[in-house]
Amino acid sequence: MTNSDSPTTDDAASTDAPSAANEPSATDVSSAESPPETDDTDRAEELQATVAALTDRVAQLERAVTWMARQQAAETGNSVCPECNTGGALRVSRSPTGKKQVKCKNCGEKIN
Repeated sequence: MTNSDSPTTDDAASTDAPSAANEPSATDVSSAESPPETDDTDRAEELQATVAALTDRVAQLERAVTWMARQQAAETGNSVCPECNTGGALRVSRSPTGKKQVKCKNCGEKIN
């Protein structure tokens, strides 16, 4: 027997008789037509997760900016206040224990 004599899957698929592989099953039909409410719910959950992640990132950046302002004020004696954005407003003083205290002379915000 040669390859041309043996039946192949291509020959069986090309026949006019319907096969079970070509017909959609009941599970395919129900999963293909998902209700729009689940799409909206999934989208809302995705957006809420994104908002939470961005909120955390903004909080991290605010802490970093505050730390940089405090460090610059401690090193140079003045810096830009992260609260009121006034340049040269941060002043450094020492507490009785020797700890550096950074305070804005315009808005009174303590950055420690």
